[in-house]
Amino acid sequence: LWLLSNGGVFIGHLGSRFGKVAYLLATARHNRFIPFFSIDGHSVCCEIDEPCGEMKPYITSMSDCLTFSHDLVQGRGHVLNKDYFEVGSYMRKIVA
Repeated sequence: LWLLSNGGVFIGHLGSRFGKVAYLLATARHNRFIPFFSIDGHSVCCEIDEPCGEMKPYITSMSDCLTFSHDLVQGRGHVLNKDYFEVGSYMRKIVA
């Protein structure tokens, strides 16, 4: 993680916690957003277990992008979709 966070550009997987933490550490280290290329197609806004293309209509602002946490939403009466382990989380769609 330390080595990845020293780069001025990020090329890697944003669909894993490891890759996303490395990108966020690099952003914090340089005190600005750094250019990135995600080789798995995930964006910074997408949670690691979301189908990004299907959730894109529910991400309408940077606030939605950076502050949504489906782990916190679950405790407020919402439950994960029953087919979570096959298709991933649809919590943004459920909450919207």
